[in-house]
Amino acid sequence: MPDRNDSEPLYRQVYAHILEDLVSGVYKEGDLLPSEPQLQSIYSTSRITVRQAVSLLQEQGYVKKASGIGTIVVSTKRALQLDKIISFKEENRDKETNSKQISFSVHSPSPLIAGQLRIGKNVPVYDHERIRFVDGKPIGIQRVYVPEGLIILDEQLVSGPDFSLYETFQKKDIIVTDAIEEIEARNADERTANLLHLKKGAAILFLSRITFDQNRRPVEVAEIVYRADRYRYKVHLNNKDESNY
Repeated sequence: MPDRNDSEPLYRQVYAHILEDLVSGVYKEGDLLPSEPQLQSIYSTSRITVRQAVSLLQEQGYVKKASGIGTIVVSTKRALQLDKIISFKEENRDKETNSKQISFSVHSPSPLIAGQLRIGKNVPVYDHERIRFVDGKPIGIQRVYVPEGLIILDEQLVSGPDFSLYETFQKKDIIVTDAIEEIEARNADERTANLLHLKKGAAILFLSRITFDQNRRPVEVAEIVYRADRYRYKVHLNNKDESNY
């Protein structure tokens, strides 16, 4: 239930509760959400708060309001955004998140990674891989490469429960400004399936990302796998050149 003593706005709390019900299967695609009066009763809050929460769910593509019918569930998968760069903790700020370290090493990069980071083949990189959890369930695997000269990392630091690479960058005045990300549909190999508690061959989303700082310098290459049964991508597109219309 919403906590009025919590600093998080009430509508965000209601939104988080409903979203958890969507993801956990309480509501399925095609179901109707309870009506506004019913949601008011369930969460002991005002109609305005309920409307704000439902509007946020609709904005993110989870539900759709249909005149004369009600609010229909159209997706129960969490949406991964593509319009801004945020950390894993920020992206899941309404959930309990943690990570489990798989490996950490410092070594010379492969030709591909060296090219993406624009460094020499003998310049060492930090290479760390971890499993990402949301509410205790494994949802992704992240492998990150960072040039050794940018920041100082060690296994104890990156394996900490509160470690954030982007926060570490900020402490060194490295401001992440933009990124190039490619997305592929793949099937889980045996290792990935075991780590994410999937069947071998299950659908996954594979992301390859190069992140740049304020000087247009590549500071990170990330290879990320997400469970396709738990996540979807949502992209906001626009046409700034309205002369084409």
